[in-house]
Amino acid sequence: VLLPFILCHIASVVVVHLFVARRFLVSPRGFLWMGIIMALANGLLGSFITAFVYGGITEVHSIDSLVMGILMTGQSLLTAVFWAGMLTNLVDKLIGSIIAFFFQHRPSRLINRRDHSGEQRQ
Repeated sequence: VLLPFILCHIASVVVVHLFVARRFLVSPRGFLWMGIIMALANGLLGSFITAFVYGGITEVHSIDSLVMGILMTGQSLLTAVFWAGMLTNLVDKLIGSIIAFFFQHRPSRLINRRDHSGEQRQ
């Protein structure tokens, strides 16, 4: 991970914390909104970092290829970096949020299967 992008990870943690603290994760809709907001936060912050810290090229080849493809349509570098970041984050964060929805109760089920002595119940 390129060091400045740790800020994007921190933004994701803040968004998830807010959704959990406000109890918005009670339905699939809450998880989808969490994914969308994480994608927007990461897309904007990541695009800013990419454009101004790395000059638009991060050497993460899949995203750089998308930036180059958008550039070839005649868009500016800032526009290409912005849309590449938004598209990749939207897909990434929505998939992650959907997976989180389906696995949200799994840890509590594993904990509840053990009694107080640490032995598994049968």
